[in-house]
Amino acid sequence: ARLRLAYYYVHGLTLAETGRLFGEHEATASRKLEKARQALRAAIERALAARGLRAADVERWGDVATHAWDAALAEALGVPRPD
Repeated sequence: ARLRLAYYYVHGLTLAETGRLFGEHEATASRKLEKARQALRAAIERALAARGLRAADVERWGDVATHAWDAALAEALGVPRPD
């Protein structure tokens, strides 16, 4: 899931390109990417809730994270930032 997220979001590969890397159809790549996104969001929400943040705080975090997504995701996934 980490590689899938990194290839798609950090390195900007298309679903078709990502699918080819994993030997799967574009539709399968799309479904698996959506599952990875859902799992990542759930993990982030749990971590923030464990630190006492409310649902509204989580939404605000999402707004902030959107602006720094590429760099933060690359760091979180342990992959180089895109050039």
